[in-house]
Amino acid sequence: MRKLVPKANCFRRYKISEQLNLFGGYDLVLEWGRIGATVRRKHETCCSIEELAARREEIIQKRRRHGYRMVA
Repeated sequence: MRKLVPKANCFRRYKISEQLNLFGGYDLVLEWGRIGATVRRKHETCCSIEELAARREEIIQKRRRHGYRMVA
């Protein structure tokens, strides 16, 4: 996801990915920051695939409310 507002000097990116962890759970990996700068990363552990999907959708909706758009 990206948020580009040149007039406000805002060039941001946000990435969400999923992965299995070694303990049988699921991790939601969040990466964000200014385009071209060092990325910040956070891992959130979920117990089920349903919990993971719900949390992912919650984060996507929040980012969209803040002006981020999906990119390929």
